[in-house]
Amino acid sequence: MINPFKRAAALAEREAAELRANPHLADVEPAELLRAAEVERLSAIAHRSRRVRDAQDHAAELARRAEALDQAVVDHAATAKAETARLAKMEATLVGSRDTLAAASRAAVETLARLQRAASAHDQLVAQSARELLAAGLPVRYVDGDVVHDFAVGATREETLRVGGRWWVRIDPMAVVQRAVYGVARAYSGEHVGLAERLRRDHGVRQLEDQSDGLLAGAPLPEPFVPPRDTSMDEARAAQAGWFKGAEVVSQPRRDPIDERREAYEAQQADRVARRNYAEARAQLVEEKGEERVRQLEAELFHDGKPFADEAPAGVFG
Repeated sequence: MINPFKRAAALAEREAAELRANPHLADVEPAELLRAAEVERLSAIAHRSRRVRDAQDHAAELARRAEALDQAVVDHAATAKAETARLAKMEATLVGSRDTLAAASRAAVETLARLQRAASAHDQLVAQSARELLAAGLPVRYVDGDVVHDFAVGATREETLRVGGRWWVRIDPMAVVQRAVYGVARAYSGEHVGLAERLRRDHGVRQLEDQSDGLLAGAPLPEPFVPPRDTSMDEARAAQAGWFKGAEVVSQPRRDPIDERREAYEAQQADRVARRNYAEARAQLVEEKGEERVRQLEAELFHDGKPFADEAPAGVFG
């Protein structure tokens, strides 16, 4: 092994020797210090003296570091020799883990590719079936002015169709693949839950779940990751509870049951009005934009595409 500190130390020592041999470093008599003409020369001599000391110190430091490096090489070789068995076992374990990872990665890519092909084939089948129904004269909706009639069987120009008592819609094949990745990230990502939510929000997963009408119900995702409960504050909470133990509890006066029933009734009435207004506005928007576009807007504007938390939006997919 070439020790870089040794060459640097030799160069530094040679520089110090050259500086020491400089004739301007001759001893200066005290009397000469009084001569103004010698001030500049004395300043130069002092500067060179500092350079000599610095060069000597630098050479000594490089020599010390070169010795330390040589010793580190010797110690490392001895330790590696003593750990030969452990290193061999470690290498075998790492190679096995790498091969297992590579095999799992290949299998996952092949599985996702099959999933994408199956989703693409289903999407094309839906589109082709819708075109066939329209060509056969089976639209799903009859419109004559203000008269609108929906049939139990038929297709739309958006290449969706109603057959067998349910709607079949086109899907994004890559969204199906992203749904699988989202399921894995949601179940095993631990503290990286933000990654799973971005997959669901930004790659069509939520829209796929809302509009596929149970298409993937037979392929449930793993249960989401549930972080362990943080117990770091339990002791503090117990201490706080002890502070209030035995304190007088001031009970709140009981409210009049009539007032409670009146407020509940008013809340129910307000909810009915809101739902009725939304249904009327939605029906008008469906006539203007179509059911597919309205569902897209609901998926973008409402959580899980539902304007009201306790029931799904009304429509042909409901």
